[in-house]
Amino acid sequence: MAISENDSTAQPRQARSHASENQRRSLLRVPARPADRSARVLTLWAVYTLEVLIVAVLRIPHDLDFFAFAFGDRGSWLVVQYLTARGYRPTIDFGFPYGLLPVMLGGVWFRVFGLTPAAFKLAMTAGGIAMAWGMARFASAMRLSRIGQTLIILTLPVAIQSSLPSLSHLLEAVLLCLALGEHSQGNRSAALALTTTACFAKPALGYLYGFLLLVMIVAQCRRRGDADDSPKMNWPALGRALMPAAVTGVLMLVVLGSIYGVRPLVASVLPLNGMKIYATNHFGFFTPWSRTFWYPARDAIGAYVGTIAPFWMGSTVWLALAGLFAGWQLLSAPVRSAPTRTRDEIIFCCGLLQTLFVLRLFGPPMSWTYYPYLLVMGVAAASAVSYGPALVAFALAVVVLVPQLVYLASGALQWKSMTPSPVTAGLWADANERAEWANVQRLVAGHRAVAIGVAGCVPLLAPNFEPPIGAYLVPDESTPTEVERTIARVKTAEMVVRPASVSIGDPIASWPELTRAFDNFDLVWKGRVYQVCRRRPRSAVHPSIASINQ
Repeated sequence: MAISENDSTAQPRQARSHASENQRRSLLRVPARPADRSARVLTLWAVYTLEVLIVAVLRIPHDLDFFAFAFGDRGSWLVVQYLTARGYRPTIDFGFPYGLLPVMLGGVWFRVFGLTPAAFKLAMTAGGIAMAWGMARFASAMRLSRIGQTLIILTLPVAIQSSLPSLSHLLEAVLLCLALGEHSQGNRSAALALTTTACFAKPALGYLYGFLLLVMIVAQCRRRGDADDSPKMNWPALGRALMPAAVTGVLMLVVLGSIYGVRPLVASVLPLNGMKIYATNHFGFFTPWSRTFWYPARDAIGAYVGTIAPFWMGSTVWLALAGLFAGWQLLSAPVRSAPTRTRDEIIFCCGLLQTLFVLRLFGPPMSWTYYPYLLVMGVAAASAVSYGPALVAFALAVVVLVPQLVYLASGALQWKSMTPSPVTAGLWADANERAEWANVQRLVAGHRAVAIGVAGCVPLLAPNFEPPIGAYLVPDESTPTEVERTIARVKTAEMVVRPASVSIGDPIASWPELTRAFDNFDLVWKGRVYQVCRRRPRSAVHPSIASINQ
């Protein structure tokens, strides 16, 4: 066949154009996509898991910190397991604002590994490895560029926290991360089933993500209808897509309801308790307490750069904008290639979920650790769109370098400044805190001692304390009977140990009844971290105070 002169000159020009296009996109795509996608996922999972394990070892002193268990949320989770094993009912006999699924799974886990802080740490590491699997599937499906992959590797210690306040936070993070991994593969049905399960771990963002997945599944089944001007719903396809989530939800309701009862199940699966607790304690992103995380003090700008806040704030704002654009793309151009549409869905979902978290669900300053994987996965997905988002992702990767170096340095420093000791039940503490706790134990030895804090598991760490009777001591989180039991115990105790101040967990200011119960106690010793109160002899109690206590 004859080739015209125009055709012969067009071919080299076209070849040069393709070569130029390939060079132009070299930063946006991985140069060669492996033929075996599963092998690529396994490779990424191995890399991410190695990083999770390295960080888990580096953070051992932090994650097994004595105070975090003695008077912190991590210790309260061990108390939850202790109480439920003895027949106490969550949300009825003691306050519990989370889902029941982690309580059930935790019961199995701690029966196997023991009800110890070490088993808690092991659960956190296992959850991190599971999250690494979800991120590996996500990174493979998104075909991330070198920039996107670099962003994930640099931010993985942020995205996958080495320790969280409870197994509820961990299980929710694992399930939502795995759901995003399935979603990125185009498997919205499996993603919805995982998200449904997440609602039984912690009733929070799983509800919104599940709703978004439901809308996307319905839209997908509608597009599968007849190819005319008015597509019809493909009901059999919709039923097949929703079946895994429906079966999962029913199974969770039946199993958890039969184990813990209907009342605890209903109270734990709805977010009403959490909303009430947030309102009572005035939690919120813009409150003075939370601003200590994200708002730089005038005299500490240099130190602020070394925190995660600049990266977190920049990523949050950028992801919100990228999510808006992705949502507009989904509405304005519904007929596009499946990978492109899935990528826009991921960006939109991550942006909306993070925005809702900031505006409605942000609690104490450390709340930022609950969903950082949404930021990392959303920004990484946006980096594959075009040059502009890729450059933004590159800038954010540079910003995160400084806090990550500080993070590594602080972890190494903790290995030098903290030490595990029999005095602190094998947990880590610095020399000053070890000396304080040794003094506490010396003072309470031989007395009926009670430990009081907003959280913690002192009785499980030190046998000379009265056993636990409640998990948390927070307004609108503790049940009335739980508070009454605590006050009654204080009134009969000989010695009471509390954190040294309200800022580190002393609950007395939140409970007038508890304050009055301490009227017949004397402060016998107070350190930087702990304080010890001793009951005044009966004859030394003022008559008016005695009448109040009666």
